[in-house]
Amino acid sequence: MTPSSQEVLALLRQLSINPENTSLRHTVCVGDAAAVIAEALQQKGQPLDVDKVRTLGYLHDIGRLVGPGSNHIINGYNFLKAQGFADEYCNISLVHSYPENSPACVLSTPPDPVREKLVLDFLPQHTYTLSEKIVILCDLMCKYSVMTVDERIVDVLSRHGTWIGTQNCILAIRRLKSEIDALLGGNVYDLFPEIKDNL
Repeated sequence: MTPSSQEVLALLRQLSINPENTSLRHTVCVGDAAAVIAEALQQKGQPLDVDKVRTLGYLHDIGRLVGPGSNHIINGYNFLKAQGFADEYCNISLVHSYPENSPACVLSTPPDPVREKLVLDFLPQHTYTLSEKIVILCDLMCKYSVMTVDERIVDVLSRHGTWIGTQNCILAIRRLKSEIDALLGGNVYDLFPEIKDNL
């Protein structure tokens, strides 16, 4: 199945019941921000499907709506597979917390080697698509509204703490933003007046 963003948004609303659900607010913010970046990159000649990028953004945290948040990566992947979603839509659940395709490249909580074995096996052999990279960056720029990567890092670490790999992950996040900036030919923040107004 290759759903549209509107079909996925309807599914998210059905799963969340409460329209003020924080996971729903976050995931919609990520999807909408990802679409803004994808459209700007498309205008620069990148062959991106903007609605597909928005859809991936909407799907990235679906695991938080179908099971415990502590295992949302696997929950989301298994849920999407069971619903018959195409692999590229399922994979966003596995990759979205990792700015680079290494299980050690996670900001605050390393994957459990037993519970999240699928992630540990999948990431090293997976090549990220540009669409996935955009969603990963937007996950690092959105809580319930768009913010700078630095603000989002502080938000995540203040709630979840650090671990031995945090510093390397922050460097990977900066590399990811720099890659998207280079493709845009400018600062990604320029696409979001709400960020510029609060700098």
